[in-house]
Amino acid sequence: MNRSSPDPSPPTKSYGLASNHSWLAKFRNSFRGVLRGFTNAGQPMGRNSFLVHVPVAMAVLFAGWWRELDLAWMVVLIGCIALVWTAELFNTSIECLSRSITDQPNANIRDALDIASGGVLVASGFAALLGVIALVFG
Repeated sequence: MNRSSPDPSPPTKSYGLASNHSWLAKFRNSFRGVLRGFTNAGQPMGRNSFLVHVPVAMAVLFAGWWRELDLAWMVVLIGCIALVWTAELFNTSIECLSRSITDQPNANIRDALDIASGGVLVASGFAALLGVIALVFG
């Protein structure tokens, strides 16, 4: 290997990533991420989408209980809620990352944010469709 040529792999820095940490630390960081996603996550108060997702999820679960849905339909509802919340957590993470890169207009960041938001919209739309099917026909 020629020592004068630069190393092709970029230097690695630890940005609080748990890649070299214990499993306990990885789970602690993951739970911290969920908590950050469900709370403010750097958003101005009132802009956090979980302020809508959580009450809607509770209402859907209550409606399923009230309609006395069987276990299979309740699992479908819980799976839909998990899908939407997961999509929202990914969307929130991309929003946080984009804010750390720049606060200036950037077409690529705008597109990434719109695509992530679109993912939440698709997940929410299918979850709503399955929720209606479960509550009407379940």
